[in-house]
Amino acid sequence: MSSTTLPNIDVGICGAGPVGMALAVMLAKRGIAPERIALIDGKPLEAAVADPRSIAVSWGSRLLLEEADAWPVPGTPIHEIHVSRRGYFGRSMMTRSEHKVEALGYVARYGDVVSSLASACAKHGIKTLRPVRVQAAEEGADCVRLFLDDGSTLDVAIAVQAEGGVFGEQEQRAKQRDYGQTGVIARVTASAPVPNRAFERFTDTGPLALLPQDGADGHGYALVWCVPPGRAAELLSLDDAAFLRELGEAFGTRLGRFTAISPRVAFPLGLNAEAPASARKVAIGNAAQTLHPVAGQGLNLGLRDA
Repeated sequence: MSSTTLPNIDVGICGAGPVGMALAVMLAKRGIAPERIALIDGKPLEAAVADPRSIAVSWGSRLLLEEADAWPVPGTPIHEIHVSRRGYFGRSMMTRSEHKVEALGYVARYGDVVSSLASACAKHGIKTLRPVRVQAAEEGADCVRLFLDDGSTLDVAIAVQAEGGVFGEQEQRAKQRDYGQTGVIARVTASAPVPNRAFERFTDTGPLALLPQDGADGHGYALVWCVPPGRAAELLSLDDAAFLRELGEAFGTRLGRFTAISPRVAFPLGLNAEAPASARKVAIGNAAQTLHPVAGQGLNLGLRDA
C-alpha cells in the first residue's frame, strides 16, 4: 500500500454488534460526519435481530444506550440482586433504593438491543456493510486498508476491531486463561417467582445466576449455570425433568420448584484479554477482552469502551 494513500472513511468499525453500533452513533453525535463512518459485519441484520440470548444491561449501560438514541429496549428491570453460597448461612442483598436508581439493571434479549441500535444507526445515516467480513487489515502511514471477503477494499483513517466471539473460537491474545468451566444457558420457569429479583448462587462447581426475564415463551428466568465441562456434558444429556431436579438441588427452594425449561445450549468460558493498539488500530469490547459471565459485565464493559 502506498504511504500516500488517503482514507475514504474516517472510522471503520469491524463488527456491528451492540458495542460497534453504539460507538458509531456516539461518534456521529460528537461531530464525525455519518458518511465518514462505516460499520462492517459478517452477519445479516435479520440474523442478529433474531438472536434469542439474554443479556444483562447495567444502569450505566442504560445511560450509554440513551446517549446512543437506543433506549428504551424491551426488558425486565432488576430491582434487587440476591447473592448466596450453597451450604452456608446468610446472604447479601443489593437493592435499587440503596443505590438511588430506578433499576440496578435490565435483562434484555440480545436481538432487541441490536434492533434498537440498528434503528439509531439508520436514523443518523451511518452506513453498514452486511454481510461481509474483514479478512485482513494492512496498516500504513496514512490509513488502514481493509480487505473484505467480497473482494473489495476499504481505506479507513482508524480501524476499530469490535468483532468479539466465543472463548475457544477466538485468536489467542496476550493474556489467556481457560477457566475450566462451561456456561449452560437456558430459560426456566419457577413455581414461586419473585418479581424483579435476580439471584447469584455460588456453588462448589461454579456460580449459578437466575435473571428475571419475562418472555413470549412463558419462562420467567434466564439461567446461566457455570460448571466444569464434564458436568456440563452430564447436564446437557439429561431430560428436562432430571435437569430441573439437578437445578433445584443446586439452587435451593427460594423460587419454589422449577417446572419448565427451554432448550439448553453451552459455551466454554475463559479469559482472553489484550487491548492491541497502534497508531491507527484499536480493539474494544469482546475483541479486546472476554470475561467470565459471573458478574454479567461483558456487554457493559464493551459499551464503556465505546
